[in-house]
Amino acid sequence: MNPRNLLITATLLISSLLFAFLPPTGSSANNTDVETADYLSAPEKDLIREINLVRANPQQYVAHLEQMKKYY
Repeated sequence: MNPRNLLITATLLISSLLFAFLPPTGSSANNTDVETADYLSAPEKDLIREINLVRANPQQYVAHLEQMKKYY
């Protein structure tokens, strides 16, 4: 498996696991700001921020990934 596919696969796996164990967000959910969630480590908070960016604007995030691709 080439490094790009491995990175994509790992990201999807981690995202899937987070979606499975995190409570839903939205107006009806009990929202917890990621910045004040003391039970999350710094890397977990970073990952949730990235997931939120993807969910908020997937097309813009794809463009961001295309720009980052040159560093890998």
